[in-house]
Amino acid sequence: MKILITGGAGFIGRNLAKTILETGGKVVVLDNFLSAPPMEEQPGLTIIHGDVEDIRGPMTLLNDVDAVVHAACVQLPECSDPENYWRGLNTHVMGTMAMLDLCRQLDVPMVYLSSVSVYGDYSISPINEDAPSRPCTPYAAGKLAGEGFCMAYQKHGWVNSTILRLSNVYGPGQHPDYHAGVIGKFIDAKLKDKPAILYGGGTDVRDFTYISDVIDAILMALESDFHGPYNVSHGIATKIKLIVDQLGLTAEYAEPRDVDNIPFRTLDTTKIRMDFGWYPRVQMPQGLRLTEQWMSKVMA
Repeated sequence: MKILITGGAGFIGRNLAKTILETGGKVVVLDNFLSAPPMEEQPGLTIIHGDVEDIRGPMTLLNDVDAVVHAACVQLPECSDPENYWRGLNTHVMGTMAMLDLCRQLDVPMVYLSSVSVYGDYSISPINEDAPSRPCTPYAAGKLAGEGFCMAYQKHGWVNSTILRLSNVYGPGQHPDYHAGVIGKFIDAKLKDKPAILYGGGTDVRDFTYISDVIDAILMALESDFHGPYNVSHGIATKIKLIVDQLGLTAEYAEPRDVDNIPFRTLDTTKIRMDFGWYPRVQMPQGLRLTEQWMSKVMA
């Protein structure tokens, strides 16, 4: 199997590429490396430096790919800056259309990595896939638009695609210098002997998902005929302050942020469990320990 991974140098894409290569597959990574560390080519891995919305140049490298995993995105904090709205639009909308059209030309399926943020500030939890989408940020709106194009191409029979809505992914590989999530930032603070910054008192609740569980879901989607969308999460409500306590950190409190300022969000994963047989295997204490071990080595 040979897989094209857009945004393949990022946190999720890099972990996916590593897993595929370790199991004997081949990978083509497409990334502009604006928000990801460098990668070196190795047996089975081809790297294309470029933007996802402009894939016309290296077509000869893509003619024999078996599927596409579209992971490229402009991260939530950056995409919420008005100065970067158009960059987010190009990546999330034009980039998704470009990938769908590539898949149509090559007659291969696509797995689209969407986000729990498409639900917005939804008052009922856990949230299932039938809940209305109410995006509150340009990032979420762009991800939802990408889902819409996947569904349209699917309906017309042009591209077989599977949509995965990921929730607060964390784990080894989420480098603090490249848009790390809250867990990565907390561990970074611990290793630097600094307090954790808690916005709004740390009372917000999220549904965290360990990276290897996400990779399992993507690999299952690559072998599936189901389309989704599918929630991918642990399904457990975790208060942000609890993570600080589990890491043994002191907290420094700050005013709530305008970005992703949603008090409570957990997901219902019944659908993916029933259709894929997927379930999360890594519990939070183990995930925190493995992430801290990795970051300790990277920052040593």
